Amino acid sequence: MSKKVTTLKRFGHKGQFVEYPAEWQTRMIHTGKRRFDTHCDLIIGMCACGERHTEDEGWVQEMLQHCDARIEPHEEWLARTRKETGKHEHV
Repeated sequence: MSKKVTTLKRFGHKGQFVEYPAEWQTRMIHTGKRRFDTHCDLIIGMCACGERHTEDEGWVQEMLQHCDARIEPHEEWLARTRKETGKHEHV
């Protein structure tokens, strides 16, 4: 029996952000870009820690694999948001 993979949904004007899941172990890194260290609030995008995280980062890929998760592909985000807003692409 295979495990269910969790899809982490994108958000933002261009689908450029993905929230850091609350159920994941807190990630706190010292970046030197903030007065006080703070935990990551985004897995993709400009994070509270001061770094801009991307899907290509090793730690992101490791966390996704470890937690049986995937990031919603941009095409899926686009289709989902168009459906939610009632906007459809004209061919």
